[in-house]
Amino acid sequence: MKSLLKHSQTNRNFKKELKSLPGLEFNLAGEWSRIDGDVLENMRMMVARIRRSEEFPKRLSIVSTLSGEGVTSVALGICGTLANDYKAKVCLVDLNWYSPAKLVCEDTDCLGIADILEKNIPLEEVIKPAGDSGLYILPAGILEEYKRPVVARSKGLKELIDTLEGLFDHLILDIPALLTTSDSGTLAAYGKSCCMVIQQGITSIEDVKMGLDDISHLPILGVVINRVTINTPNRLVKLLGG
Repeated sequence: MKSLLKHSQTNRNFKKELKSLPGLEFNLAGEWSRIDGDVLENMRMMVARIRRSEEFPKRLSIVSTLSGEGVTSVALGICGTLANDYKAKVCLVDLNWYSPAKLVCEDTDCLGIADILEKNIPLEEVIKPAGDSGLYILPAGILEEYKRPVVARSKGLKELIDTLEGLFDHLILDIPALLTTSDSGTLAAYGKSCCMVIQQGITSIEDVKMGLDDISHLPILGVVINRVTINTPNRLVKLLGG
């Protein structure tokens, strides 16, 4: 994984050195999982660049054009960086009912946002800590497909996000792939800005253009190029504002 903010990229000559950097461990689905230092360092670099130029947003939406590009992994890395390095209280909010992340439990009936909104389950029974670093995870839960567009635009979801903003320093929102559903642009707007994840070699320029059109109403703070094996194409850098 490699992060990109404008033209900045990690020099591959430092790959061995990055391996020795400290990673982070999270208690996910009842087991401890680790993000290695070389992967995490790219998240740290991006967060540091954003913080140098402006205050890190209270709400940041992590988006992708296609599903499976690594949105949840990037969201977790950014959350871990903020919680561990900056001692912030952070919540990863999973709004992807189309492909909910199994970060808290492996059970498909795991409580989530859907249960808060549909069954009035208290927030404190649903939200879970991921270790002792100040990182919390709010799962999506299971929501029937016909209800998703209504919930995405509901007063209840807005009020829940507003409540979470008052409880945490930062909210990192895991958003469905932009070309998967028209709900994605609406859900992304719950963030103050976006970070886009692109899987190098898979996502086409045309798909990226369509995805960017869907979030043209939001500022893009950074782009993560996932699973990089060659240099970023000049056309892609230009498209992303480089």
